[in-house]
Amino acid sequence: MTISGNGLDPEPTSALLAWWAAGALGDQTDLLWLATVGLIGDMADEHGFPELAEAQARWGKTALRDATSLINAPRRTALADAAPALRLLLDADGPKRITKGEDADAEALRAAKAEVRVAMDEGKRVPPLVVGDVALIRLDSRCQIHPLIAQQWRGRLKDKIVIAANSGYRAGWVHFAARSASGRDLIAFLAEHRPVGADGRYGNGHTQATGGALPVASWNEFIAGLGLPQAGIEA
Repeated sequence: MTISGNGLDPEPTSALLAWWAAGALGDQTDLLWLATVGLIGDMADEHGFPELAEAQARWGKTALRDATSLINAPRRTALADAAPALRLLLDADGPKRITKGEDADAEALRAAKAEVRVAMDEGKRVPPLVVGDVALIRLDSRCQIHPLIAQQWRGRLKDKIVIAANSGYRAGWVHFAARSASGRDLIAFLAEHRPVGADGRYGNGHTQATGGALPVASWNEFIAGLGLPQAGIEA
């Protein structure tokens, strides 16, 4: 059996689909906040889902947003240990258990958020290289900040395809996130520029929010094809 939101408008996230599916087993109202964390985390909170409004009325908009930020933080750190976040999601009865918790897992989430904030502060200072309709931000961080940096620049360079590329996240690879406010189909754009060596980690996701991971040699081919050979990386 396949559960898919393809063709629905707005398109549901995996968290919301999971909550809908769980509803077949009985009333799952108390778990709605978990689906909402998924909606906010996937940047789908502006699409008018009635479930989001219901959850915000019950648990509070700020609490849900703060919980989402904390839950996402550990996987973005250099260690990338999401175990504390998972344990809290399994144990918590609402977002305030995450935002106000005083146990080791809650403290781990706050420490992770602080680590990512430092990396973000450094990443924000990197100016973009702009050629044609592409704006490239080169990062060298062990933290997974490239999607966040790409999203921030998306709002400032609204007519560009913004690519935030991180060569420090994993040795020998470049991980990148592509975002655009122009309405351009980024999946199609990446398909047009697919380099040799790209695999299933390249060009998946949403038409307005995608990315991938490429070995250094493939990255250099890809970026040269975009007219930015100076952004190549020494192997």
